Amino acid sequence: MTIDARNRISRRTLAAGAAWAVPVVTITAAAPHVSASGEVYLTGGDIACKVPGDSCVKNYGLQSGYAVTAQVCSTVPSDVTINFSDATVTLNGVTTTGWAISPNPLDILNTTSGTDCKTVVIGLAGTPNSAEGRISGTIPYTWTAANGQTGTGTFPFSAPTTPPCKNCTPVALDPTPTP
Repeated sequence: MTIDARNRISRRTLAAGAAWAVPVVTITAAAPHVSASGEVYLTGGDIACKVPGDSCVKNYGLQSGYAVTAQVCSTVPSDVTINFSDATVTLNGVTTTGWAISPNPLDILNTTSGTDCKTVVIGLAGTPNSAEGRISGTIPYTWTAANGQTGTGTFPFSAPTTPPCKNCTPVALDPTPTP
């Protein structure tokens, strides 16, 4: 049997055809999980401020520490109570554990049948405190709804700066105009 050179398939043609025949795998980043039966999750955490000693005790129950903003979102069709565990915090590159959270527990009243989100300020008390700089960390939590549903989650936060709080509020949330 003779093979005619004009009818032969080149290796390049064969490789190109094989490349198009290989199945493609797509990798995507995970979005916050929200199930149809209801979920509670916290997002945000990119705005923070340092709480000067004793000035915001009434607001956060903290003598000194930090305030971090969060969006608490719920798809549970009932009121929810969130209980926080101690946070792990990295402040200016130094990681410490055992940071207390305030308010704890945090009660969220759900007023809608869909997703309901509310902005809250979470207070953090631990050591070291009262230093300005970059803050990040995680706060584990459990939640219990009035309708009996329960769940767990972790709130990651990271703010590039911690300027002093203005009126006990992280600056970006302060409704008072700056002169």
